[in-house]
Amino acid sequence: PVGPQTLTRVVGLRPAVRQVADLPASGAVFDPSGRRLAWIRAGQAGGPDAQTLVVRDLATGADRVFPADGLLKTSLAWSAAGDGLVFIGGAPTDPSRTDVFLAKPDASPVRLSEQAGHKSAPLIDRTGAAIVYTVSPISPFAGRAGGPAVQTVEAVVLNLKTGKSVWADGSFAPPVAEQEKPAPPAPAGAAETPRPGRRADREIRWSMPVVSADGRQVVASARSADNKDR
Repeated sequence: PVGPQTLTRVVGLRPAVRQVADLPASGAVFDPSGRRLAWIRAGQAGGPDAQTLVVRDLATGADRVFPADGLLKTSLAWSAAGDGLVFIGGAPTDPSRTDVFLAKPDASPVRLSEQAGHKSAPLIDRTGAAIVYTVSPISPFAGRAGGPAVQTVEAVVLNLKTGKSVWADGSFAPPVAEQEKPAPPAPAGAAETPRPGRRADREIRWSMPVVSADGRQVVASARSADNKDR
């Protein structure tokens, strides 16, 4: 949570250096035009509005507060068109998963991700066609303590036009209902069958995804459980 002394200062650089605003937040993000700032405002801990999205018009100084939704929030970013805010959110009552959400003024956030697990690090390509994010067993709200020593971290590319997603290695990412379905037992002596759309080798950690300017390609670094790059 943001402490009472935490603030983000906005400073103009041209034509002369000047203070533009002080925001009661630990960080803020500019919209594509550079004329608005968004941040996550912390309220009373445990309340339904504990974390609220706020947008400030830098020209007028007016704030627009999004409706309270009860979600924990982190990793805030603007949509490519500047008409909404993308963030990683999770329900305080469900520590088993976090998801990518899209929030717009006067509307409840829409969940964009389907996969089980914890999402993090959303990247929006400049055309607005896709979002790239990672999926791991560690919650972004859990802090640094605890968790497995070796994680499987997937990088996922979500096509916003079709709603379909793929893993960073190009394999199909099935809907969450398919992922959570128990795998049928393998016959005695038979090799284990990989889950639909998944690699047989699950001990892979993907990181540092980068989206090309046209939204058609993604680059990500892969590291296996034995710490060898792939």
